[in-house]
Amino acid sequence: MKALAAILSYEQTPREEAPVHPHPPRDDRGDAVISAAMLVATAFRLRDESSLVFALRRLADAVALFEEEQLPA
Repeated sequence: MKALAAILSYEQTPREEAPVHPHPPRDDRGDAVISAAMLVATAFRLRDESSLVFALRRLADAVALFEEEQLPA
């Protein structure tokens, strides 16, 4: 119970504002490809065939969307 009280009191204490650093624009399509690839690798390592098939389909979809974005208009 003391731990919960400590966490709640910590969350309520005012904090200094962190300096804002400019970040490059997020590449959501690239992130989707990387996430899907991680799911594929995980399912493969776990030898989970149905999850592997599902993840491979999501990876194919993510790569297709990524390629569409990269093509010149």
